[in-house]
Amino acid sequence: MNRQFVAVGLGRLGISMVKSLSELDLSQKIGLTGLALRPRGEPGSLPRGDTVVHDGDVLVVGGSKKALDRSPLVEPDGP
Repeated sequence: MNRQFVAVGLGRLGISMVKSLSELDLSQKIGLTGLALRPRGEPGSLPRGDTVVHDGDVLVVGGSKKALDRSPLVEPDGP
């Protein structure tokens, strides 16, 4: 399986309230795994399930090309 990685802005999820990565459930819902998180204006970190994300944060996700292509997080021509 061809795996790929991409950085996405979390505003593309339409997050209207603060949520943890486990609440977003990216793995089960769209087949992606959060690999790194860079909160707006802060250094990056390795996210855990209880990591809270906000609109404006950047998340590096990984998954199959198929999962990335159909994900609402990823623009077809890049961010």
